[in-house]
Amino acid sequence: MEINKLKAMVSNPLWGQVEAYLQEQIRTTSQELEVATSELEVFRNQGKMASLRKLARLKGQILGNKK
Repeated sequence: MEINKLKAMVSNPLWGQVEAYLQEQIRTTSQELEVATSELEVFRNQGKMASLRKLARLKGQILGNKK
């Protein structure tokens, strides 16, 4: 995908809503991780958290801020 298409996506005013959704999902996943009772649940939630955090940093990476 061209970087300009990604720049347009993260510069859109609606991106703030996406970021808010990602932050809520990060909080929810953190809570799920705290109460996980099996190793499998822990690993799944850790992977989910890593993916959500990477998406949350997307705007900074695309625009060169490296958040």
